[in-house]
Amino acid sequence: MRMIEDGVFERFPVEAMYAVHNWPGQKFGTIATRVGPQMAAVDNFGLVFSGFGADAAMPHLGDDPILAAGAFINAVQRIVSRSVDPQMPLVVSLTQVHGGNVGNIIPNEMRLQGKCRFFDPTLSAHCEKLLDQIALGIAASYGVHGKLDYRRGYPPVVNTAEAVALATATAARVVGQENTLIDFSPSLGCEDFAFMIRAVGGSYAWIGSGEVGPGEGLHGDRYVFNDGIVPIVLRYWTELVARALPRTLDEALS
Repeated sequence: MRMIEDGVFERFPVEAMYAVHNWPGQKFGTIATRVGPQMAAVDNFGLVFSGFGADAAMPHLGDDPILAAGAFINAVQRIVSRSVDPQMPLVVSLTQVHGGNVGNIIPNEMRLQGKCRFFDPTLSAHCEKLLDQIALGIAASYGVHGKLDYRRGYPPVVNTAEAVALATATAARVVGQENTLIDFSPSLGCEDFAFMIRAVGGSYAWIGSGEVGPGEGLHGDRYVFNDGIVPIVLRYWTELVARALPRTLDEALS
């Protein structure tokens, strides 16, 4: 984002941007790209419930932010299940919960972090509004203070038609038409390359690295990169460059 704001495309004009990302779980050697959303937008939020701490033996002498945090964790799931059309993809995930440092003290503060992922940009404001309402309502109910910090993150990866046409023609030449995928479900993962495509158009593709077991997918604790996809990707890039250099799309697709 900062590169774009600093004028990288004014200094170095380009017609489109292309990227490839390895994708465990997708059939080895297949290349997947589609017109429209391929990966989701992501927003980040932090939440603090605070009050007075107390000895665990005398909870009536303080507040209990732990109870508020627990109620919030349960209540926040209604955003997906009851406030959004079920056919509209949205994930709200709590990813961190921190509070206390000794076993016999109810802490005076609980900190939570989470993420919202979606394709429809209007869900950003929707999530922020409901997260704030739920947090403040629970804080009032439990007699503690609640403060939400909601931050907008990456936009969705939305591939453009002309770039996808070039990318799929390239993929068909490298791995065959039968291994070039255009009809598949997008991912609710996110990618900062989205800023580049939003600025100038482009295609973000997945290269399948084969089936994986539990914990072996992206960012899993047993993930191992499949070196076998490297020569395929190299051929894809060289073929893409050769096709992108002609002056017209018709020449590139021939």
